[in-house]
Amino acid sequence: MRWRYALPAMVLLAMSAAPFQASAASLYFSPAAKTVSVGDIFTIAVYVSSPDQAMNAASGNVTFPSDKLRVLSVSTGGSAVNLWVQNPSFTNAASGGIVTFAGVMLNPGFSGAAGDIIAIRFQAVSTGDASLAFSTGSVLANNGSGTNILQTLGTAEVAINPAPTGPSSTAPVAPAAPAAPIQPALPTSTAPVVPPVVATTAPPTVTVNGWFGAASQAIILWGGIIALALALLAALAAVIIYLVNRLRRLRLVLHRHLVRERQGLRDDLRRVEGELETDDSFSTRKRRERLLKEVERLEADLKRDIEESDRKLRSGP
Repeated sequence: MRWRYALPAMVLLAMSAAPFQASAASLYFSPAAKTVSVGDIFTIAVYVSSPDQAMNAASGNVTFPSDKLRVLSVSTGGSAVNLWVQNPSFTNAASGGIVTFAGVMLNPGFSGAAGDIIAIRFQAVSTGDASLAFSTGSVLANNGSGTNILQTLGTAEVAINPAPTGPSSTAPVAPAAPAAPIQPALPTSTAPVVPPVVATTAPPTVTVNGWFGAASQAIILWGGIIALALALLAALAAVIIYLVNRLRRLRLVLHRHLVRERQGLRDDLRRVEGELETDDSFSTRKRRERLLKEVERLEADLKRDIEESDRKLRSGP
C-alpha cells in the first residue's frame, strides 16, 4: 500500500529534476592530460559543452602554476564566440598565472558538445606536474534571462619531464614576458587553430542575451518611420492651409467684383428711370416700353448674378 503513494511521488520528483539536468553546461580543457618536456611549446584549448540548451555567453579565469608553465599567446581563431566582451588576456605573475576571457555568441547562440572558445599556447619551464583549472566561470543560456547553466568546470594535468640531453634537441626556455596582445596559436593534433581575424571596425554594442540590440534597432527603425510620417503630415497641413487661404482670397475678389457690377446696374436703372420720367411723347413711350423691357432683363440678370454670388459665398472651399 505504501508503494501506491510513493511511486507517483518518485515520478514527479524525477520529472521536476529532469529540466535542470538537461540544461547543464560545462567548461573543459582539451586535451585534459598531456606529457611534455622542459622547453616544449604546446597548446591546450578551452571548450564549452551545452548539448541540450542553446547558450550565448561564456566567461572564465584559467589558473596555472607560473613556475611550471608560461603562456606565450592566446588565440581566438576558429572560436564559436562572435563578439568579445573582454578580449582574452593573460599574465605570468609569480604568484600564479591567469588567462581571462569573456565572449558572446549572437543569436541563435550555440548548442553542442564541443564549442571552441580559446586556444592557450604554453611553454614548459620546469619539471613537475602542472594543473590547469577554472577559478571562476559562467555559461549563460540563450533564454532572454541570462540563466547561468554552468554545472561542471574541468581541469587539465600537464606532466613536465626534463629536457632531452641530446646535443641538438635541447630547446631553450623563453624569457618571461608581460601580458601581450593575442597572437595566432600553433595548430596541434588535438585542437586545430586558425589565425585570428582582426576586425577593421569596432563591433556594435550588444548585451549578453542579444535582445537589447534587436530592440534598439527596432526602436530606431520605428522612430525614423514615425518622424517621416509626421513630416509628411506637416507638409500636407501646410499645403491645405495655403489652398484654403488662396480660395478665400479668390472668393473675396469675386464678391467685390459682383458688388461693383450690381452697383453699375443699379446706376444704369436709375439713369433710365430718370430719362423716362422727363419725357412724355409718343416716341418716348415707345422707348419707355423698350427701356422697361431692358430694365426687366437687367433686373433679372442682376437677380441671377446676386443669387449665384450668394450661393458661392455660402459654399466653402
